[in-house]
Amino acid sequence: MNSIVMRGLCITVAASLFAMTAGGQTRPAASRIGKPSASALTSARDKEDAMRRPNGPPSVTLSANEMASLVEAGLEPDARRAIDSVSIRLDPGRLSLQGFLVTSALGTDVFGPLAAMFNPLEPLWVSGPAHATSPGVVAWEPDTFMVRNMSLPQSAIPMLVKRLTGALNGAIPIAVPPTVSRITIDAGTVTFSRR
Repeated sequence: MNSIVMRGLCITVAASLFAMTAGGQTRPAASRIGKPSASALTSARDKEDAMRRPNGPPSVTLSANEMASLVEAGLEPDARRAIDSVSIRLDPGRLSLQGFLVTSALGTDVFGPLAAMFNPLEPLWVSGPAHATSPGVVAWEPDTFMVRNMSLPQSAIPMLVKRLTGALNGAIPIAVPPTVSRITIDAGTVTFSRR
């Protein structure tokens, strides 16, 4: 790699590190981060079942652990193999997935000459808004995709999401009861509301 390209890469990496450390990011409260578990999935499914009933509640609120469990359960098998140690962070209006990317799952062509810099497992951060798009479907639309500490270009995100999940348009569908017409993401909770 020539020295100008290498220098540009070093500046990009340094700027990313600065933005993450000195740029004012603080450690989130524990309740904003959820980890999947069998008990949280059962609880989330019970709440979904309540929303399916005609006389069910007008809304249900899921914890970060419950939402993490739903997201992980909804991942395609290839995506589950490509992402290790999934957790979900809930911030107002945003859903973020944290984990470790099995870099070979994306293929070396995605990263080009930078592929040699990556370890077999690298920290992954995917984040974006989510909203109900049709009965029974919430679309999560990542607008941030970071591997290790490098933000990947926004124009590449739909292709990366497709590679990981098979989602054709860059939006990851999350199945919800058909009675859900609105999703509200707050710090540490997600509320599904009826039509």
